[in-house]
Amino acid sequence: MKPLPFDLAAMDAVDPVPPGWANVITLGIFDALLALRRTRIVVEGLEHLPTSPCWLAQNHTHKFDFLPLYWALWRLGGRANASTWTKSRAWSDPTMAWFLKGTGNVPLASKGWLIAADWASVHGERPPEAAYRALREHLEGRGSWPEGPGFAALLRPRSLHGAAFDPARCAWREAILGAWRRAAAISLRLGRRSVAAGVHQHLYPQGAISSRLTAGRVGGVQVASALGLPTLPVAVSGVRGAFLPESPLPRGGGVVHVRFGALMPPQPPPTPDFIPLDVEHEVRHRALLVERTAAVMERLDALCGPECCATPTGVYDGKEGVARFY
Repeated sequence: MKPLPFDLAAMDAVDPVPPGWANVITLGIFDALLALRRTRIVVEGLEHLPTSPCWLAQNHTHKFDFLPLYWALWRLGGRANASTWTKSRAWSDPTMAWFLKGTGNVPLASKGWLIAADWASVHGERPPEAAYRALREHLEGRGSWPEGPGFAALLRPRSLHGAAFDPARCAWREAILGAWRRAAAISLRLGRRSVAAGVHQHLYPQGAISSRLTAGRVGGVQVASALGLPTLPVAVSGVRGAFLPESPLPRGGGVVHVRFGALMPPQPPPTPDFIPLDVEHEVRHRALLVERTAAVMERLDALCGPECCATPTGVYDGKEGVARFY
């Protein structure tokens, strides 16, 4: 399946501030579905929710597990004022992109997506898993440039994610990392605009969907630090049993638990000159970023139900490799 177009120019044009009426209509429909299907949402710890913006750090077990959280903010908190930072895969789907644009969210491009999308722009199809892995290894500095006609086709003058690319002047790796820096800067700018409007920022620290909580990724703590936000761990349990797979429709008769933990104070940047979501800065300060992320995940794990908490071996049963971007 080919990815549908979504580029940096499209990211830059997104309005991250959710219009109140759009979320009210969406959540009103969701509320009616809950009543119709006799599905309950049980909320605990909502008193921890601050009135000013925070990072809502949620586990991620289902494509639509943000809906119970948003429902709690709207139905019990009085206002559905949150923007979800959503990976490019979702924005590449026309229906989902329409919904995300209409409800005020922040697009977030990953390095892996930038690789896969660049291959697709040249070859007209998704990269084979082996090709994606070889390019990912090269991007992360663990492998040389792979050989073969498919890779050679990437080394021609062209537009790469909206910027002119000439392999005689700039290596492919540097071009992709440049696109990643531009994408990160766009996301952070949109996030700052959303925070200035009084909106909570909703990011999944584990990244990909998995039935069990997995080790966190270091992007969330960087965003929270850059935006000056405290962190509010929130666990949503029971969605897989209560909802149809990859659907916002309740099965009927299920119960979902939304548990808010204690607010964690804002963390300063690792250094005054730290650039958030920059590859080199991530590597330089990885130990501290991992430590901060682990603290968030520990709080989050304590809030998860037994069916979705972390396991000693760190079980992950979500999509792997290039499949994550389709």
